Amino acid sequence: MKVSKAIVLAGGLGTRLKAHIPNCPKPMVSVDGMPFLEYLIFQLHRTGVAEILLSIGYMGDQIVEYFGNGSSFGVSIDYIEEKTPKGTGGALRLAEPLLTEDINFLLMNGDTFFDIDILKLEEFHSAKKALATLALLKKKAPQRYGSVVVNESNEIISFAEKVGTSADSLIYGGISIFNSEIFSYLPQKEEFSLERDFFPAIIGNRFYGLPFDDYFIDIGTPEDYLSAQEEFRRFK
Repeated sequence: MKVSKAIVLAGGLGTRLKAHIPNCPKPMVSVDGMPFLEYLIFQLHRTGVAEILLSIGYMGDQIVEYFGNGSSFGVSIDYIEEKTPKGTGGALRLAEPLLTEDINFLLMNGDTFFDIDILKLEEFHSAKKALATLALLKKKAPQRYGSVVVNESNEIISFAEKVGTSADSLIYGGISIFNSEIFSYLPQKEEFSLERDFFPAIIGNRFYGLPFDDYFIDIGTPEDYLSAQEEFRRFK
């Protein structure tokens, strides 16, 4: 089942980056002269994803003004607006009316870039007939991200948000593929976190993780934001 739709969670406040981006939403921070979110749009376009839903919130009008309907970027873009912050899970739930058919779709964080082969993730997800498949990577100091454990079949057997360990660990890289039946499993509340409230609850229910060793960056801290200025030149 070819993935042709993606949701990008682009409603982040960017609290830790205020000194660098006082007047724009976090996904619109300039990285080597281009909005960070544009790199994600390009990654999706390059993969063949034609329809993108941008979940916007804080100063989301800047995102709408820049990307419009997506035609200038080779894709079709629609918008979901969070009037108040609803967490990663609440933002996903808002997309349900726009994903009514039985499909697989991508979900991406709007403040991380993970240069994986999305088609490989899609093929794995389809072969496993998975409900959800997360792209994983090995990372030091996983307490900032959470720790993921998979078994020999790549089923996720543990998902712990922001655990206190400094050892190398698999973490969630901010890209996942869901089947649209996922909406029937989401908690019945308006605001919730996928990482804290949902992923641990679906362990044992066709929930998989596929490790990659590709380039990853999270622009959520000033240090990573500044390092991205140099490193992102290769992605233009």
